[in-house]
Amino acid sequence: MRTRRKQEVVDWTIDLPPGWFMMPLEQLSTPEQSQWIEEVIAQVQEAAVEPGSPTALRSELAQLRTELLRQQNPWLNAAVSIRPEKVMTVGCLLLTSIIELEEGEGPDSFAAGVEEAFAHPARGTRTHSSRVWREHIDAGELVGSFQRFEIVDYGEGIGTVEDRTVFGVFPENCIEFIRFEFRTWDLAAHADFIDETSVIARSARVALANVS
Repeated sequence: MRTRRKQEVVDWTIDLPPGWFMMPLEQLSTPEQSQWIEEVIAQVQEAAVEPGSPTALRSELAQLRTELLRQQNPWLNAAVSIRPEKVMTVGCLLLTSIIELEEGEGPDSFAAGVEEAFAHPARGTRTHSSRVWREHIDAGELVGSFQRFEIVDYGEGIGTVEDRTVFGVFPENCIEFIRFEFRTWDLAAHADFIDETSVIARSARVALANVS
């Protein structure tokens, strides 16, 4: 019996709904960054019935870009959804990366690692609710997880609540997988956060090539 050659990810795409915008993570000059931000604002204003003030969004997008660029991760991609009502804000942040699998790693170890993280969160983090599930999609096996958690600042005694979904897409016979992480600080921005982010993750399409 012939052994199948291992494959690697050479390209991937997802279907982002209206209101989502890819965030450039290459180095931009200040005018180039401002131009990108203004283009996003213009598209949101054109699509919204009663768009809110974009003033706070300008600094929010600039700060997010700065934080992500500090990671210096050349495999990282990012996108944001914009909530247009009243005051424009980032409704959701999506981070995507291709990750190489070590020997023996796969959907089982990924799911186990997520469950372990939920059971033993970092100091100052309290999980309100969580779950992990698995399903098969066209691109391979998908492991999904949801966590609503609170990060407490012990110095001030104030906590902030976030929703997060993390998906691992594992193409068959592949040495890599694609990780999608959705985060929102605005719990009113989504009618069903799990469903809306799951639809995007399920839309993943992956191009593979034999490992040389």
